[in-house]
Amino acid sequence: MKSQINNLASKRLVWLDALKGIGILLIMSCHAGLLPRVSIFLTAGYVSIFFVASGFTYKSKQTFSSEIGKRSKRLLLPYFFYVSLSIILMNIFQIKGDFIHQVLGMIYSRYSLFFGINDVRDVPMLTQTCNSPTWFLTALFTSLMVMYIIKSLKWQWVVLTCLGFSVLTLYLPFLLPWSLDTAFVGALFIYLGKKIRGGQFWIPNGKTWLGCFVIYAVVVFLEKTNNISVRQYGVHEPFSILSYLFIGFMETLLLVYLFVKFEKTILIKLLAYIGRMSLVLMCVHAPLIMIFKKKICSTCNLNDSVVVLVALLFAFVIAYFIQMLSHKINKPIVSNILGV
Repeated sequence: MKSQINNLASKRLVWLDALKGIGILLIMSCHAGLLPRVSIFLTAGYVSIFFVASGFTYKSKQTFSSEIGKRSKRLLLPYFFYVSLSIILMNIFQIKGDFIHQVLGMIYSRYSLFFGINDVRDVPMLTQTCNSPTWFLTALFTSLMVMYIIKSLKWQWVVLTCLGFSVLTLYLPFLLPWSLDTAFVGALFIYLGKKIRGGQFWIPNGKTWLGCFVIYAVVVFLEKTNNISVRQYGVHEPFSILSYLFIGFMETLLLVYLFVKFEKTILIKLLAYIGRMSLVLMCVHAPLIMIFKKKICSTCNLNDSVVVLVALLFAFVIAYFIQMLSHKINKPIVSNILGV
C-alpha cells in the first residue's frame, strides 16, 4: 500500500481527489439536513480529510512571505470572492443580516463569536453571510502557516507543540478569528498527510481494516459529537482533542485504503471528479440552500427536502460551469479567484 501511494505521488491522484469528493458530499448533505443520526460514523472526521489531503500535496516556499502569497492566492482570494458574492445575494433577495454585520463576519471568518449553534446569547459572525462553511478556507490558511513554522521540528516536538497550544486555546472564552485556536490541530492533520506521502505512516490493510473501523466506531460513539468550526472536539475535553485527532486520522486512513484499492472503479472516478470541484462546492452550496429554502419553499409550497435537493443539484451545475469558464479563460488569476 505504501509503495502504491509513493509511486503515485508525482501525478494527479484519482484516490486523493476521491477523498475530497466524499468529504464535500458529506459536508453538503450534513448542511442540507439530509443525513440520519447514524451518519455520525461517516461525518465525525470529514473535515479532517481536507487537511490531510492538503498535507499529501504539501510543498512549502523558501520564505514565509512567499508562503503567505502562495496560500493567499489559493485560499483567500476565493474566500473573499465567494463570501462577498454571498453578501450581495443575501441583500438582493432580502434574506438575512445587516450589511455591516455581514462584512464584519467575513473579516472575522468564524461561525460566531462564542460557541454558536445552541446559544441564543451568541453573536453571529460568518453566519450573517449565509456562507458559514467558508470558515474552512481561512482555517486551512492559518493551519498551513503553523505547518510552515513547525515543519522543520522533529515529529515529537511537532506533536507536543500542537497539542500544547490546542489545550491552551481550548479554554479561551471566545472563538478566535480565522480559527487560530484550532490551527494547531489542523497543522497536525496536514503533517500526517505529509508523512503518508513520504511512506512514513502506517495505513490499514485488508487484514487490519475491519478491526481499525471497529475501534474508530467505538471512539466516535463515546465522543458522540464534535464540531471543529466552533472548537468542539467532543464531550470529554480536554481529552477529546486526542479523540478528535484519532477520529480524523483513522477515518482518513480507512478511506485511503479503500480508495487506493478500488481506484479504477467508476464510483471512485466519479468521486474524484466531484473532488476536483470541492472548493467551489464548499463556497456555493450554503447560500444556495438558503435562497432556495427562503424563496422557493415560500412561493411554490414544496417540501423542504425536495427544495434542498434541487439547491444541491444547482450547486453542482454552477460548479461545473465555473470550472468550464475558468478553463476557457485560462488565466491563473481567474482560476485562483474562482477556486478552480
